[in-house]
Amino acid sequence: MLLPQSQANDEPRLQALDDLRVLDTQAEAAYDDIAALAAHICDTPVALVSFVDRHRQWNKATVGLTISDMARAHSFCAHAIEVSDALLVIEDATLDVRFASN
Repeated sequence: MLLPQSQANDEPRLQALDDLRVLDTQAEAAYDDIAALAAHICDTPVALVSFVDRHRQWNKATVGLTISDMARAHSFCAHAIEVSDALLVIEDATLDVRFASN
């Protein structure tokens, strides 16, 4: 399978994710606790513990959101991975061309 350039450079992370065998597993209290703590600390209505594979972002734990996954193309996390040497800050997703139509 031929991957887009950004994903081709991501193979070591993707292989580690495959090796962990965490994708599509049942909910676990530890992950739920991390999501709840993140929402509390950041004072946000939504928090996720997510894993980004080759095609999607899969949510292991969620607070304030009920979807289990989304296409990688619509994932904030996938964009963060692509700029791994910098902090990705999106002040208003409705004004950002990458996310405005999500």
